[in-house]
Amino acid sequence: MLALLAGCTFTQSGADWSAQLSPSGPCYAFNLVDGVVPGDNAELHAAFACLNRQGMVEPLVPVDVALDAPTRSGNVGGALVDVLSGLASAQSGSAAGILSGLLGAFDDRAATERWLRLAVELAYASSVEELGGAVSINSSASLDNGLLVPLYDVASATATAVLNDDLTALAPVSSALRSDATPRWLWTFALLDQAPDDDLAALAEEWPAVVAAVVDRTADTSNDENPGATGNSLRDGVVALTSDEALVDVVAAAAPLLEDEFTRDQLAGWVIDEDHAGRWTDLDDGLLYLASVDREGNVASAGADTALVSLVRLFHDANQPITCTLDLWVTDLEVDLGNLAVAILQNLSAVDPDTAASGVDLLGDTLGYPLTTAVLDSVAESGVCPVIDEQLVADLESIDRLSDPSSEGLLRSLLGFLAAADDHIDAVADVAGQLHEHALVDPLEEVLYDLAGTSTLRSLLAAVPALVDPDGRQAASAFPSGVRPVDMGAMCELLVAVADAGTWRTLSPIVETVVANPSTWEAVANSQHLLTQQGTTTADTLVLLYDTLNADPELAWLTSTATLIEDPSVVRPALELVENDALQSALVNTELTRIGPLPWIAQLYVGGTVGQLWDTLALFRPLLGDSDV
Repeated sequence: MLALLAGCTFTQSGADWSAQLSPSGPCYAFNLVDGVVPGDNAELHAAFACLNRQGMVEPLVPVDVALDAPTRSGNVGGALVDVLSGLASAQSGSAAGILSGLLGAFDDRAATERWLRLAVELAYASSVEELGGAVSINSSASLDNGLLVPLYDVASATATAVLNDDLTALAPVSSALRSDATPRWLWTFALLDQAPDDDLAALAEEWPAVVAAVVDRTADTSNDENPGATGNSLRDGVVALTSDEALVDVVAAAAPLLEDEFTRDQLAGWVIDEDHAGRWTDLDDGLLYLASVDREGNVASAGADTALVSLVRLFHDANQPITCTLDLWVTDLEVDLGNLAVAILQNLSAVDPDTAASGVDLLGDTLGYPLTTAVLDSVAESGVCPVIDEQLVADLESIDRLSDPSSEGLLRSLLGFLAAADDHIDAVADVAGQLHEHALVDPLEEVLYDLAGTSTLRSLLAAVPALVDPDGRQAASAFPSGVRPVDMGAMCELLVAVADAGTWRTLSPIVETVVANPSTWEAVANSQHLLTQQGTTTADTLVLLYDTLNADPELAWLTSTATLIEDPSVVRPALELVENDALQSALVNTELTRIGPLPWIAQLYVGGTVGQLWDTLALFRPLLGDSDV
């Protein structure tokens, strides 16, 4: 009845009211019930004009104008209709399913309001209490300093990359949503704050501050030492790992360690042993020492090779068979060892940590004959044994640094690691080789310069033992039936799955676009302020995640989302909307004299209008019946 009256006008006074009704006005010009002609936005514009008769949604006018902006397959309005039609088809073939979902959200007001509050916080990277005060709501600068605007840039570029790749890059995403491993990870994060392990529970409580500290410290430019450092070690590290399939090659080299269940158990036991010995959270100190001195033990100058670089290069260069005859002056030594790096590592694993380890002595033990630096220099100069060249002989001294007092704990930890990985020592050598091949040591050192020795890194390291061995450390009894906490096996399997060569190449349009986009790192930097605010919904994200999972323990929404991603009739027009510059501009732009869509929506929430509207709709909720109408 209200709709009929809205679509009519009164023409004469004094006559019976029913005789005055005549079909006219913007609300009569549209009828969405009989469908919309794809690409013809006349009815969409009429619908907006009807809603905006009193200027109630005037800030959305730019969005209405953007409906006519061209897309790959038509225009924004047509793409929007295609998305809504696809969603309706996915929900029992009609709009009833969508209405059911909306009613469900309405009935769970507390949860929905928390999601709205979270969205507002993310838009401005500020607490809601700051909006309208220290942070102006209707300000382009405020939005630029938030998360949604830079992330919208990233999403738009990513949508373009995925569309250019004919949606192929979404296949691994869909597979991940359907994977049995996904519920394990989601529930593990959701239940962190219930973990019996104090360190894990502390991380669940303090994670916003920890992440903020990582963002802050890794942006420190005062301690950059390597030529390739850009001033942000977090970004440099991610770029290095994702470039030229570096992660793929490193994980492929480590595959024997990651896929062998016995070795995984051994490595988990090594982590626990190191934790009990009090060395686990001090690993970074030893690594920082190696990254701060040269192979001779002197403070490394900026840009010079450090002991860590030399050590990794040593095992890279030695990672090959050695067959030659050495002229040792008094005798000839026939050498036929197989892989030299593997042989050195095996001998290193047997070193007494209380006895100083010498690289020259270790090589002599490996070759089966006592050697001196002078003899090795002569061998290197002669070229009779190509593996033992001048660089390798020089880098042998980096092994000596493991016996320095500052790296004593690191040496003991390394010996324990080699013992745990004993069945696959060759994989350790291969990993070192890939670290050198892809020049990953320099960005690793920059991260160490920023984070080593800080309480931030210690908090992260302290939580690892409970993740690799959850027995008695995670809240296993709180997990749903059939779901187990994440452990060392799950962590290794995730790494292998993500870095699988085929999967990585399929995902590369997404990964490369996200990592290379400056807006990604703007969003990371902008997050720091929000993460340091107390009492925000962002700080309670794990609680929100738990409530979301607990409301649907079967996690049916994962399968539903995967189904939508696999449906080109939905995902293609949706991506066309996301990539559209005109729509993006319409949504995010704002002016002092004319509030834009995003600030307007935020103002509705902050000003209490959303709550008042909710209260009003609650009066009519009984008329809608059950949520399955």
